[in-house]
Amino acid sequence: MNANRVFAAAAGLSAAILTTGCFPAVSLTGSAISGTGNPVTREFDFTDFDKVRAGSAFQVEIEQGDRYEVTVTVDENIEPYLDVAQSGDTVRIGLKPGTWLRNATLRATVLMPALAAVDLSGATRGSLGGFSSGDRCSFAASGASTLRGTIDCGDVTVNASGASTIELAGEAGDLEVEASGASRAVLGDFRAEDVRVNANGASRIEVYASGRLTGEASGASTVQSVGKPASTNVRTSGASSVR
Repeated sequence: MNANRVFAAAAGLSAAILTTGCFPAVSLTGSAISGTGNPVTREFDFTDFDKVRAGSAFQVEIEQGDRYEVTVTVDENIEPYLDVAQSGDTVRIGLKPGTWLRNATLRATVLMPALAAVDLSGATRGSLGGFSSGDRCSFAASGASTLRGTIDCGDVTVNASGASTIELAGEAGDLEVEASGASRAVLGDFRAEDVRVNANGASRIEVYASGRLTGEASGASTVQSVGKPASTNVRTSGASSVR
């Protein structure tokens, strides 16, 4: 399957989720579970975490607060299938392996004083806001997931793969960005100092660098520079370009 078809299929899945607010899926080994339409909310007593990992097509809001709070809202018949836990400094939000749903409510809200990392997978949508620190942060999205938000932090690593999108605004120190498999890293409003990029597989990276812009682009990918970096050295191959 070529990159355009991969992107189109993933975009179609994302559009369906955005339109319905639900996770439409069909089991290959049995019937899917349909939500009852009667949502319930659970609160989890987690503390001392600064990383969030979410999957299973959840819609997750991550906000800065002066306390730790994790709440999850799902249809009442979906609650037994939740896989929500804390492991060390990481909170994990998702469903038990092998769970297939149709038209189910999957929402989560996370409050935390500081943020070090967000990792989204499986057509999950995430938003973040209110965070400001000089600490290092990392953001990852895979499997047609989307992460958007505003944050100020220290050095940052961004990795988007599998037709995913990461869109951030704010400020950072140095920035390292990788986008693959028809993904997008939209960081033109995320002002950074030195920036290193790696775009491949028909992906697109947009960055704002005040210092050096370095890296490579391959496989019909595009790197777009916003602003005026002090120097630019991005190697290209195939039908890739730097703008």
